[in-house]
Amino acid sequence: MIPLLEHDHDEKIPIEGIRREIYEAAERNGITLEEERFHETVILALNVSMLQRLLEETSARQIPWIYRMRPLYEGYVDGVPVNIIWAAPGAPLAAYVMEHLIAMGGRVFIGVGTAGNVSLDGMHVVIPTKAIRDEGTSYHYLPPGEIVNASEDVVESLSMSAKELGIPVEMGPIWSTDAPLRETPSAMERYRKKGVLAVDMETSAIFAVARHRGVKAGCILLSGHEVQHPLPFDLREATVKIALASVKSLESLEKNP
Repeated sequence: MIPLLEHDHDEKIPIEGIRREIYEAAERNGITLEEERFHETVILALNVSMLQRLLEETSARQIPWIYRMRPLYEGYVDGVPVNIIWAAPGAPLAAYVMEHLIAMGGRVFIGVGTAGNVSLDGMHVVIPTKAIRDEGTSYHYLPPGEIVNASEDVVESLSMSAKELGIPVEMGPIWSTDAPLRETPSAMERYRKKGVLAVDMETSAIFAVARHRGVKAGCILLSGHEVQHPLPFDLREATVKIALASVKSLESLEKNP
């Protein structure tokens, strides 16, 4: 058997145990966690330039947290509190961060990052509706399968926010992989024929963790073959604006399901 396919996906590590480990780590390092500064909505920055823009737009401030090299921030979107953290690169790190913040009360996760084009040309803002699971992390959370879906509420909120802002977006499947230097021509062609829009490293794991833990997750990505620095400022700003606009609508949805 392949070890990756042998996991008991229904067996959950108790959230209480993860929470206890967080507080033990904080105590060892002399950190006082402030529970009131952990919020239900969490924005996972999947690109450093996106992180900086998110922090600026939400007037975010760093709060006490157990990661030394990966600070956690608290910001506000029209009065709605959010936590923001850099949760990349890669699926394992995104999942690790999510598990910890779910233990601290996170219930809605929005990933904001970049991707490479598969069937698209040029630069586009992409809202993934589902992700092909070509990474290892998701198989620890869900039974083996080709795809994992985003949370419909989050996709709808992102889509409606883009429409209200007048920003064109592409919606559809993307491909998540652990091996960006193995995006071979044959793989690209195979996924292009399936209508896959873009490729990244985190989205399928984010969706899988959310489904395993019973929380909501969606992503919005700036896709293109020129995603290296510097990113086109207008499209980066558009991607961040859509993500932040969706925070408000998701908060209203949570209050009025």
